[in-house]
Amino acid sequence: MAKGLGLLPGRLALNEAWKAFKANPAGHGNALALCETKASSNSSGKGLNYMSNSISVQKNSRPEVLPAPEEHKHACYGMPFAVKDNILSKEGSTSCASNILKNYAAPVDATAVSRLKARGCRIIGKTNMDEFGMGSFTTNSAYGNCLNPWDETRTAGGSSGGSAAAVADGAAMFALGSDTGGSVRLPASYCGVVGLKPSYGRVSRHGLVSYGSSLDCIGVLAPDCAIAAVVLDAIAGSDDMDSTTVTDRDFNSEESAILQNLTPYENLEGISIGLPKECNVSSLSTESRQAWMQAAHILELAGASVKPVSVPSLKAALPAYYVISAAEASSNLARYDGVRYGNHLIGQDICFEDTYEHLVTRVRTHGFGEEVQNRILAGSFALSSEHYGHFFTKAQQVRSRVFKEFDLLLSKECDFLLTPTALGPAPTLQEIKHMGVDGYGNDIMTVGPSLAGLPAVSVPTMHSDGLPLGVQLVGPRFEEVRLLC
Repeated sequence: MAKGLGLLPGRLALNEAWKAFKANPAGHGNALALCETKASSNSSGKGLNYMSNSISVQKNSRPEVLPAPEEHKHACYGMPFAVKDNILSKEGSTSCASNILKNYAAPVDATAVSRLKARGCRIIGKTNMDEFGMGSFTTNSAYGNCLNPWDETRTAGGSSGGSAAAVADGAAMFALGSDTGGSVRLPASYCGVVGLKPSYGRVSRHGLVSYGSSLDCIGVLAPDCAIAAVVLDAIAGSDDMDSTTVTDRDFNSEESAILQNLTPYENLEGISIGLPKECNVSSLSTESRQAWMQAAHILELAGASVKPVSVPSLKAALPAYYVISAAEASSNLARYDGVRYGNHLIGQDICFEDTYEHLVTRVRTHGFGEEVQNRILAGSFALSSEHYGHFFTKAQQVRSRVFKEFDLLLSKECDFLLTPTALGPAPTLQEIKHMGVDGYGNDIMTVGPSLAGLPAVSVPTMHSDGLPLGVQLVGPRFEEVRLLC
């Protein structure tokens, strides 16, 4: 479905690493070297700063070509990829872009990472992000701001901004990100790449550092839908290490073959596309509205029927999302006390403590950034006995309504939903400084599918003044194959 939108050529179609890989996918040595060069020149504060740390293949003494019988090679075999800094990998550090986990060396690979490595993919680095995934612009990072490859004065989006920028700039064939309320799809729109959030339970969360456990998903950022589909096929599936993965919905052999050889629908006759009227908000830019209507027109020309629909509770989805995610974050981040997790030495030269409470205060004060501290406080407030019923209970009631309305729409009225991904093109770093709480509104288009656990993909459809814009397609739960075709 998404592949049929007819993407405009992005930066990656022209980059040398991609050309080298397509010319020789069996050897892939040149592509790997080119990606590594890009990654190392844009890490640790250099260049676009989309890598938190790059990983040299030579330094780790890994073989140039991984041995695998031809008949067992997956379609992603040999592809260099990047991993968001909150997904565990034995290579490099996993710090969640936070000082509290600075230089943390993970003892294991996340399930998604281990599955990719088993299929011959190669990690070239960990990507910059908003601290613990909390932000929409990758400006809340201990590594500094991540810049947009299309315009270095603008944000790459967040919280998976480093992953999106790495793919857009040609430092990786694809990248893993995490999506809680839009953290894969929003930067995908800003950077002109494809951003896929699978259904909740499709991909194992084992090895993903928790932010909002009932919302978090490992997603994929890729140059096009075909690569996103290949990667999804590689990482999806039930996992004994994560009880939230659904055991009876693994891809069968036919679905796996479709994902590894993705071709767009030639005719969309009989397919119904809904345009939620609640997404036509006053803050939606003219450019995003135009991209939305253009995408709808493309699908209509392909034979699909397009009609307006309504998701009434979508208006309350954004505040409900922030209450639920902050509440879950305040619980999940309680483990960072300097004893169980977290750097217990941080800030020791500034103050000395003689009790556990003083230790926790020091570690969290100097280890967590301002945005993380704000969300922990907000979440603790929402979970307090005095305010629990007024905030958290009502937010969960809104979530239940969102789930039911999406389910009814996608089972009775239409096959897919089409919405803008972002309110407009990537804002400048200067504009972000003056947004204040208005910055939270940038997730308004993406939080609905997250609350409902539905698969969604952001696809670049047009450019505005040289900047990419994306639209979002939302499908029924576990219908990623139809969504991506």
